Amino acid sequence: SLYGSLYHYPASSSSSDDGRDVYDWDTGAFLGTIPEAQETHNVVGNCNGVGLCIGETTFGGIEALSSQPGAKVDYGSLIYLTLQRASTAREAIRTMDHLMQTYGY
Repeated sequence: SLYGSLYHYPASSSSSDDGRDVYDWDTGAFLGTIPEAQETHNVVGNCNGVGLCIGETTFGGIEALSSQPGAKVDYGSLIYLTLQRASTAREAIRTMDHLMQTYGY
């Protein structure tokens, strides 16, 4: 269930060739595999262990931009991947941009 859940992603260290499976936040459908970050932050809910928090409005956005063919990232995975990889708001913006430009949205 998407509602009433508190998600936890523990901090981790990975080798540079480890992959990360990505699943659609709403349906759980497998979207693809992307490279895992070598170091990730602990994430509880929508905040990470260094104090970065990301809010979300559950607004679906513009229908024409709702999905790109072959995209490996959706809004939910984008939030949690970013919280695991970024330490500051500026870094989060760069991380989100990189993830969407590289793996689609």
